[in-house]
Amino acid sequence: NKDLIFEKIDNINYLIYIKKSEKILIVSKSNLSIIKNYFSKTKDEFEQFLKKKFKLSETVAILGELSQLAKKEKAKSIKTKSVKTPKFSNNFSFKIENCLYTIFHDDSINMNDIFGQLNHLYTNKKSKDQSFKVFTKNNKIYLCFNEEYVGSWEKNNVHFLKGKIISLIINKYHNVREKKWSAFLHGSIVHKSNKSFLIIGNSGSGKTSLATLLVKNGFKLICDDTAPLNNQGFFGHFPNALSIKKAQTGILENYSLNNFYQFNTKTYKGEITYLYPKKNEIFKKFYYCRHIFRVKYNKNSSFRISKSKKYEVLQELINDSFLVRNNESVKSFIEWVKKGEFYDIIYSNEKDVLDFIKKI
Repeated sequence: NKDLIFEKIDNINYLIYIKKSEKILIVSKSNLSIIKNYFSKTKDEFEQFLKKKFKLSETVAILGELSQLAKKEKAKSIKTKSVKTPKFSNNFSFKIENCLYTIFHDDSINMNDIFGQLNHLYTNKKSKDQSFKVFTKNNKIYLCFNEEYVGSWEKNNVHFLKGKIISLIINKYHNVREKKWSAFLHGSIVHKSNKSFLIIGNSGSGKTSLATLLVKNGFKLICDDTAPLNNQGFFGHFPNALSIKKAQTGILENYSLNNFYQFNTKTYKGEITYLYPKKNEIFKKFYYCRHIFRVKYNKNSSFRISKSKKYEVLQELINDSFLVRNNESVKSFIEWVKKGEFYDIIYSNEKDVLDFIKKI
């Protein structure tokens, strides 16, 4: 199909990619039929098609919605021809393998969430070869990497800036261009005995706390918060720390965390504790993962597990993650989804989760 990529994901729902607008959504079979007709018919033909099925008011509403779906959204990054970087008094340097990075920044942006993720990799050496420059000008945030302009965002879109920095570091670490990834999913991945598990959930759900407890029980931490999925269906390792909000630290209060590097700081999200395992030997950079746990911690609940409604999980992933918008990447993401096993887990004790993992 020259306009659409689509695939059935359960009995009634389809994941669909509109090539023109680069939008990804989940629709029912009947809505897929309407969208397919919208792109395959002339305007007059499509209006006649709708009038046979719907009232006039419904037809007008559907036409308006489809017109918006077919329209490409404006980029969050603001285009500019050139930008002059100021002098910087603040910097943070870190080293991943043999590559040294430095982030230069001004005082107008709280960068502590990125520095917290990478604090265990800190070095006092500075790099000019791999350098980020972050600054504000005219109430916008600008990002340059290796003296090249990357993008600029409104101040209230600071999370896009920080996501871009992390993705650029991941690209460099794996020597993979962004368009060759399938997605950067919002979740944590742990690995043990040739099995990997992607842990996802809403903010405050206890997903990172569970990942921490699994690491305490011998799992390797592959990545946290940003899980890069390549076009071959494998997740890339990234050595950033687990980040736990103050409200969630109570889940870990009865556990010793001496086997983690710990760093506490105040970010734009509030107080965060960052943890990275002192022993986390990683022998390869990519891991296959088809088990996805959508988790929720409930202190007073018994352990409950059920197969997830795949469309619900995908809706959350699409909203919370960055999916790469090109034909190859979307097809790859769909293939990963088709092979995935999705579970909803409510837990109060990680031992119940460990027992379940042993049975998989």
